[in-house]
Amino acid sequence: MNWLSAEKKVTKKFFDMCDEKEYLKQTLEDYINFPKISLPAKRGDYYYFTYNKGLEDQSKTYKINAPGEYKIDPHDPLKGASLFFDPTMLSKDGNS
Repeated sequence: MNWLSAEKKVTKKFFDMCDEKEYLKQTLEDYINFPKISLPAKRGDYYYFTYNKGLEDQSKTYKINAPGEYKIDPHDPLKGASLFFDPTMLSKDGNS
């Protein structure tokens, strides 16, 4: 059994005994469920940034299509960007 599986087993055992597990789950979700965006980083001719809507397991990487014209829109932070890499598209064994 690997470390992650052992950790999940201990955590599940704890939460199965806990009377307040739904309250704890909701409270934790409330704290982490907000959009997260990284600072753009220049690689070659383009800028890249990561974005997570809130409860996604992993952030996706986006490419800014027209770096000189890009302005972050607080209502649509992905406007003017295209998906570059989505780690959730990888299979469980790490291959696409």
